Amino acid sequence: MPSNAKLARLAEQKKQKSSTASKAVEQYVEKYIMPPAYSHAHKNFNSTEATYLLVEFEKKAIKYFNDGNIRSGAFELVATDSGMYLKIKTDILISVTIPNTKPRILHCDTQKTLLEKLVADRQKSRKETFCYYHRITKQLMWGNNEEMTDQMKIWKQQHADGDLTIYDANNQEFVISGKTFYTLTLTPVKDGEAQQCGFDPLGVGVKHLVDGYMYWFVHKANRDAVVKYVMELD
Repeated sequence: MPSNAKLARLAEQKKQKSSTASKAVEQYVEKYIMPPAYSHAHKNFNSTEATYLLVEFEKKAIKYFNDGNIRSGAFELVATDSGMYLKIKTDILISVTIPNTKPRILHCDTQKTLLEKLVADRQKSRKETFCYYHRITKQLMWGNNEEMTDQMKIWKQQHADGDLTIYDANNQEFVISGKTFYTLTLTPVKDGEAQQCGFDPLGVGVKHLVDGYMYWFVHKANRDAVVKYVMELD
């Protein structure tokens, strides 16, 4: 059994390695991530907003890469009307938003039209089976079973960590352009309490006014299988 002195040396060596790795990450972020972020923020926002976004963005970037998330591929910075995000292809890695932005007014008729457009855009050749509104990119999205399999694993872990839940009463079915869709609504949770995150923009189109993130499934069996998988704890 190692002596206390040896254990102390090992602990100190581990601490030094961690510190060295952390400094390397900070240098990487400062050299490769922040320069385009600086120009991007100041190009799209006023000085006060840009400063806030950059401080938050740098903190999140350092945490992201410190957690061992080394990714290959070209990074792309994108600005929205309330913040910016870093992505590779369609994967959003880091996102920041300006607090206390003006409330967004949603009209039921307008959102219903968005739903109808989303239904019309489905590509059956890609075997797309679910759709949703991406709040960060503000885009209408379709996905297939393979993509949902990856996503539901993340949701299951978030549920296990106490960060989200799915309430059965929030899962509904709606007819859009003559086609029935089966929805599930993800509700963020903190300290055991449901958190407000705003109505889902597409949900407004069918007057489904509950806090959460809605996903629309072509098949009821797929929706129910996702709910069962996410909510069942091992």
